[in-house]
Amino acid sequence: MAEQLSMFGLFEPEPVYAPVLKRSVMTRAYGRDTLMTIPDENPDPEEIEVNGIKTLIVWGFGPAVYAVEKPGSLFWSSTGFWSLSVANIRSNEEIAAHLVSRKPVPWWPLYVNMWRDDRSFFLRNPSVKESPEQSQRQAEYINRMFAEGIDPNAVDAPPQHKGAWPLYQYT
Repeated sequence: MAEQLSMFGLFEPEPVYAPVLKRSVMTRAYGRDTLMTIPDENPDPEEIEVNGIKTLIVWGFGPAVYAVEKPGSLFWSSTGFWSLSVANIRSNEEIAAHLVSRKPVPWWPLYVNMWRDDRSFFLRNPSVKESPEQSQRQAEYINRMFAEGIDPNAVDAPPQHKGAWPLYQYT
């Protein structure tokens, strides 16, 4: 007797993906105690010092580095974070060698960089007027800077800014 075949038997079953198991570790990323969630199989984040700059290394799809010192301190990027995943780096020594080729710059939290970039835009384009929403957002950024102990006058102009960078006028 012949066995009847089913068309469904020709298809491979869908693979079952197991969720990535993760764990939380305490770090000093961005100059404060920060809880990071990383995959179980990744090594613990590690702090190294490169040319006097404390740097946190976190391995994922590749290495990423985070600032350890407070905002305004020198780091390898203006955001306090830099991904090296495309650099085919496999060790902390290779990370250090790659970092020394970069020029350190003061790093700032994202909202400070947004305040700085918005301010630069309006200084370079005096004919453009801030909307009420933009003015409110700028005031929120300033209030947050004061709350976190960041002096707006310590924040330099962004690299693309040409012209005067006046001191912030406290009101």
